[in-house]
Amino acid sequence: MQVLPRISVSKHAPDGTKHAFLLKVSNPTLGTIRMRLASSEYLGEPVWGDQSSSTALLQKILVDPFTDEYLNAELDSNEVKDLEPTEVCTLEPAEDSFLELGTTANEIPESVSQWNGKQVLAESNASSGGTASSLKFLASKSSTGWFELVVLVGASSEGVDRAVPLAMQIEVGNGSWESSLVQPEIAGDSGNSSDMVTFNLVIAWES
Repeated sequence: MQVLPRISVSKHAPDGTKHAFLLKVSNPTLGTIRMRLASSEYLGEPVWGDQSSSTALLQKILVDPFTDEYLNAELDSNEVKDLEPTEVCTLEPAEDSFLELGTTANEIPESVSQWNGKQVLAESNASSGGTASSLKFLASKSSTGWFELVVLVGASSEGVDRAVPLAMQIEVGNGSWESSLVQPEIAGDSGNSSDMVTFNLVIAWES
């Protein structure tokens, strides 16, 4: 919790089988983090007794630890497997954001404050005929960044909610994520290198 960027869904706009999400990413560390979102190879949890196969049914996902709320979700990986990685987002140290609280420097970027999910879906349907998912970086401010995800999913089983996998890729090296204690791979004789460490994410929502 003190090392990994925190990701949450700020806004969600549904339109039939298509959904638009505004994702918020926060840097909890005292150092700079450069990261991006991309498609994920996560296909679900291993099947008990058969580690070579996996199930797309994710059971008892903890949604709210305070109210002890869980949900069961069906993972739809096909619709997001071809997403292009976003551009890299730079998240400044959390300490700097704390010092800026109450100042105009802490204002949310216009592309985020005026984000309209229904308009995003309408433009997506017009440009792709309503058949494509998309992922892009919107803006960043101090230790916080925002991303937009548009995903097309099929109908779920009765009583089961939906989920899609994403990958959070964090750059290691060159001043990024130094507080994690993860060491970058060293390439060549220069001694300067950077590489990406990947963590799988699951965006889940009620059908």
